[in-house]
Amino acid sequence: MFAKKTDDLMIRISHDLWGLSVVGVGFSIVLALCNVTMGISAVIICLEMLCLFLGIAIGLLPKQLVDNDYIESHRSKFLILMVCVSMFLTGLSCLISGGLPTMELLLI
Repeated sequence: MFAKKTDDLMIRISHDLWGLSVVGVGFSIVLALCNVTMGISAVIICLEMLCLFLGIAIGLLPKQLVDNDYIESHRSKFLILMVCVSMFLTGLSCLISGGLPTMELLLI
């Protein structure tokens, strides 16, 4: 009984995190468009967030939405690849701007 409740809780948490990562994909696209005037480093950071959110969204994709065995078997590899790409993009942005860039985070 306790194990069933714990499993249900973990499934719900996974689904909630997946939903937040899908929202994060849209948010990072909006931020990338808003930060074009701040320079290339700010846009690279937004692309890094996009890669990270895409990796999390595919990695935590609920099994009910996956009907392709190829996606199911390669989800963890895609997540690791996206995390590595996002780390590379963050390092590239830090090298270009000498640290983390100034970004416009408030959308008024």
